[in-house]
Amino acid sequence: MFSSTTTTTTTAVGHLTRRAFTRPACSAQRTSRRPINTSSTAYPSGSVRHPTQVLPSFGDAATRSEKSRTVPASHRQLPELPSRTPLYVGSFLVIASVWAGFIYFSTNAEKANSSIVKAVLFELRSNPAVSDALGDTIKPEKDDMFGQLWVDGQINLMQGSVDVAFRVSGSERSGKVYFTSVRRERGSEFEIIRWKLIRDDGMILDLVNDEATSRPIMLTSTDHKDVAIGPLRAAPKTSTIGSSGSPRTDSGRLV
Repeated sequence: MFSSTTTTTTTAVGHLTRRAFTRPACSAQRTSRRPINTSSTAYPSGSVRHPTQVLPSFGDAATRSEKSRTVPASHRQLPELPSRTPLYVGSFLVIASVWAGFIYFSTNAEKANSSIVKAVLFELRSNPAVSDALGDTIKPEKDDMFGQLWVDGQINLMQGSVDVAFRVSGSERSGKVYFTSVRRERGSEFEIIRWKLIRDDGMILDLVNDEATSRPIMLTSTDHKDVAIGPLRAAPKTSTIGSSGSPRTDSGRLV
């Protein structure tokens, strides 16, 4: 297949002599010795000239097209997070309810421990008509859960308005007391407009006399810490200072 040609050239250049070299010569025609596989494994159902053609299925083509349109993970849109609005609204309602309950509880405790309620209870215990209606040992009826007297209404001595209602109980019966007093003019005494006891069986005991000359009044000290209840005709024009430093009158008892 291959042949070689030897060429010898001698050139005298001084004392140098070029040696001969061999140049390979290619044959005019090359033949390939690569074997052609014509067995039945290469073309199972055809021949060498007409081999069996395998056509791609449409499912594979659709899958490849879908894969080609797949967005990289770094460019995909993030999933939507669930809304937290119900959580915020629920938390706000719980906090608002707790805060409102705390304010109502503290305000009621302040009214239950006020001098107005104490003065009304003192007069109820010393009133024979109330003792006949409820029995002995008259005391405020406290709540079973919190152990506190619940007082409805408001007490605002600075603006001259007192309107409260609370329950009392005796050794025989129970009822609810309603007490309302206003100050018509600045510097005047508190006039008691409504003061009655409604028993649980419906009996009403009015503790305010209808005659204007004997309508009771509520006396307060300058700092509104001491309160007394007495008749209008016995209200003194001047007051004396007691041993405790608070003004005392003969028309009522300071509580």
